[in-house]
Amino acid sequence: MDTNTGTNFDFNTKPYSDILANDLVANVIKGGKVGTYRHLKLPNGHIAMGPEKLYPDCLLGFEYVGRRADTGERVMGLEFGRMFCNSVNVIDKYMSSIPEHWSMAEAVTVLSTYSTVHYGLIKKANLRKDESVLIHSGAGGVGQAAINVCKHYECDIYATVETETKKQFLINTHNIPENRIFISTDVYFNDEIMDATDGQGVDVVFNSLMGEKLSTGFECLAISGRFVQIGRYDTIDGKQLPINDSIRDIQFTTIFMDYVIMNDSHYLDEFYDWMHKNSTNNCIKPLNYTVFEAKDADKAFRYMTSGEHIGKIVVKMRDEESERTAITFIRPVPELLVSVKTYFNPNKVYIITGVTASAIDQCSGIEDMYLSITLTELQNMRPNSKPITRSPVSALRPTYSNPNKQSGNTLGIKPLKSNQITICFQI
Repeated sequence: MDTNTGTNFDFNTKPYSDILANDLVANVIKGGKVGTYRHLKLPNGHIAMGPEKLYPDCLLGFEYVGRRADTGERVMGLEFGRMFCNSVNVIDKYMSSIPEHWSMAEAVTVLSTYSTVHYGLIKKANLRKDESVLIHSGAGGVGQAAINVCKHYECDIYATVETETKKQFLINTHNIPENRIFISTDVYFNDEIMDATDGQGVDVVFNSLMGEKLSTGFECLAISGRFVQIGRYDTIDGKQLPINDSIRDIQFTTIFMDYVIMNDSHYLDEFYDWMHKNSTNNCIKPLNYTVFEAKDADKAFRYMTSGEHIGKIVVKMRDEESERTAITFIRPVPELLVSVKTYFNPNKVYIITGVTASAIDQCSGIEDMYLSITLTELQNMRPNSKPITRSPVSALRPTYSNPNKQSGNTLGIKPLKSNQITICFQI
């Protein structure tokens, strides 16, 4: 029973039966929902659900600045996750030099924000001079980047913000007239925008709002307008989007920058080239930012979720060096013939399925099989690791010896009932 609500739970019904069937180790009950902490976060859009699930060990960090270890050159770049650290290993095509008039902190505010604007407004929406553009969340990082680019294109800018404080920020910092800034907490802001545009609507909507507000923003489009949706919450969640508006000749585009970075090997070259060409003409300007030391990263996340921040939040791993100094001297690697070695993360579980007992029995050792994973290697990493089989005892050898060790060093196999072997390594 949930002591907070007095609700009785029948664990033979869904979703509780599914949780038990999946053998989840730990579950929580909160707000009438049952599942893991991650399950509570996913429906709220607090945890991304795209291709980054391929890297579940570290989702944090898509942009970085620092110095090359071999030359000391200041560099910046975008990479798919795993950049929240003090040392990264990336290939040249994912990095670019930092313009001399930018600090490292300024440079890191540009990467994900302006790449989103470049890809969404310039490449996909084909932004043109003198067009009208509605920018949602105008005080955020992407919002301010969009404002700077649209000002460069001499567009008529309309923006939404969440608070009066952010509205005043856009008035003071970006000189946007007060009657063109709207509070997005009111879902009827579209009426105000239509009034401000004399009933015509805007040519482009650069949207980051979700749910009902997404539909409201869609209604602000003029005939032959373009709607650019940033992010994936409503798209992946299966919500119906108002994209079938053939009467007004509307173009709807959803952009996922993580997919672009992963799959378009030429895009970053194009973006870096555009960035350097426009870094001195006020089209691309570093954004305002708030810096947190690495030891205060938890405070940075809490500040982010408060919704009070304006611009970018930067986590600083160390102070920027005043001189260009190579950290290490890296010698060129000579051409060598190498053999591939599989590495196993000692914090993970590895399962091999579909290997028949007869196949193993015919091998002089596990390493003779095509499976590059070896029991010996696993055993060396964690001495207590054991393979678990689902084959009758009679179908298997009682132990498997490592041909590279003395005969006394063996791996025990625990048999379970099945016609196939599933070797599960808990290491």
